[in-house]
Amino acid sequence: AGSNTSIFDSTDRELFITGVQLEVGETATPFEHRSYADELARCQRYYAVVYTSNRATVDSGELGGHFTFKTTMRASPTMGDFDPGSPENITGLDQFYGTNTEGSGVSITTGGSGNRYVFGASATADAEL
Repeated sequence: AGSNTSIFDSTDRELFITGVQLEVGETATPFEHRSYADELARCQRYYAVVYTSNRATVDSGELGGHFTFKTTMRASPTMGDFDPGSPENITGLDQFYGTNTEGSGVSITTGGSGNRYVFGASATADAEL
């Protein structure tokens, strides 16, 4: 009050805006208030980092696991960026299989004989438009 300054008087002024909703057309709709959890779930329909863990004793060959998505994806995603975590005797990713909007299976190639294989893996699920 009583000040005749403007935000445009200087180039180092800041203006913070929050709670903006853009509308298409002539009619405004009520403002949508979404919680952080709701907004996160909406984003996770398009992209997610997923984790699984599995312990098994096998002679050699393949060890399987399953990634379950926290929310249903908008379409069957492309799986990628596989990271086996801290494995014992894991020689590589064999394949993702059975991928749908709820989850994906994964099999990994193991080496050695009669060892315990620890599978604590992560991957990305991408269902972008």
